Amino acid sequence: MAVVDTSATERGFSAITLNTDTTQTLNASVTALTGEITTNGLTRIETGTKSHTNGTNSTIIEHTFTISGTQSDITLTTLLNVTTAPVSGTIGPVAAFSNGATGQIVGGETVKVSIALTTS
Repeated sequence: MAVVDTSATERGFSAITLNTDTTQTLNASVTALTGEITTNGLTRIETGTKSHTNGTNSTIIEHTFTISGTQSDITLTTLLNVTTAPVSGTIGPVAAFSNGATGQIVGGETVKVSIALTTS
């Protein structure tokens, strides 16, 4: 396993967000997300797991959020290089949930986000 230096100024994309917006166009010039969820235990956070094996081109970044309230329609997850919302940063990979939205989620339920990054 590789060692991750989260204090480096050239920080990678390891802060993960959940989002409810389906209308924002995300590209390299966007530094703030509309619809970023910042309540109910779903606030942007440093990912809990970063798995990379030396000598490969694949990394898994994942985190399990535990809901502390009620939330509807989580539509996207995003990796950023800053951990505090809504501080400007650089948006990295963005992934939509396969069914378009999670629907109603209530306290005690979890949302596990796992993003596989592969470089060539």
